[in-house]
Amino acid sequence: MSKELFHFMSKRLNSENNISDVTWAFIQTFPKFKEFFIKFFFENVSDELSETIIDREYSIPPYGRPDFYFEVNGEPYIVEVKKYDTDYHHSYKHITANVAIIAIDTIDKSLTKFNCFTWKEFYLKIKNSAVLRSIKEIEYYLIYLKNTCKIIEKETMKLQTLNHIRIFSEIQKEVIDEIKLPCITNIQKITHKCVFDRYGLDFEVTFTNSKTLKLFFGLFFEDKVTVTIAIDGNKTNCKKIHEKLSSSYIEYKELRRKNDFLAIYLDEKKNLNFLNLNTWEEQKIALNEFIEDMLKSISKII
Repeated sequence: MSKELFHFMSKRLNSENNISDVTWAFIQTFPKFKEFFIKFFFENVSDELSETIIDREYSIPPYGRPDFYFEVNGEPYIVEVKKYDTDYHHSYKHITANVAIIAIDTIDKSLTKFNCFTWKEFYLKIKNSAVLRSIKEIEYYLIYLKNTCKIIEKETMKLQTLNHIRIFSEIQKEVIDEIKLPCITNIQKITHKCVFDRYGLDFEVTFTNSKTLKLFFGLFFEDKVTVTIAIDGNKTNCKKIHEKLSSSYIEYKELRRKNDFLAIYLDEKKNLNFLNLNTWEEQKIALNEFIEDMLKSISKII
């Protein structure tokens, strides 16, 4: 149950502030995690840290509110949390030389004089710590961190199966080209998309009421590979579709990235069935049924 709790938390509570808050809660709850946190960023700091208090968003006018602030032997230390934000808070150098920044991607050292770390480094250091792994709740924090910071753990690559991505791409293009629905007047601008967490096709659909939607159709790479349709649009459209969409074999939820969009997944059973179908012809039929069912449902809503 706790694993699921942190998994679902990571789906919604994934901003820089959320990550900082969850991390701070673990710091406050587990003294060993607090000591690990400090030593990870400042390895030469004193070993006696039991009395050290780590403040969250401690106000230091006029320089701002560092995400984490603490003092050791009267010396101030700051840790600033980032995902993709590139505001490196250079003004903190007026407070202390002991400043660390943690982000998803490696920060170019020429952009800041502060010590820089990545969330993946932090994640792996926790995972390899026997002391921390003895704390059961740390496993839940790792689940949260892995999802929110898009951490991919390396494993043996089975490159012989990658050719299936090319086959999937060819079949999904045929599926879109062959869509013939009375509710649709035009499909255009079909382009490939390959980004960090998804692979597939972007395209635009014009319905008979002249409404146009931008859609993605392809694969999402999260905990598992899942066939997905994503609707890119303004928040109101997504919310309206999210509230009214109904189907017997899909689950749906709203996800947030740079822009708002609604991702519609084949549910776990249907997705597994799709992956286990014996022929590509059967898989093509399943893809066709999924996208046409969704487009017909959406046409009744927008």
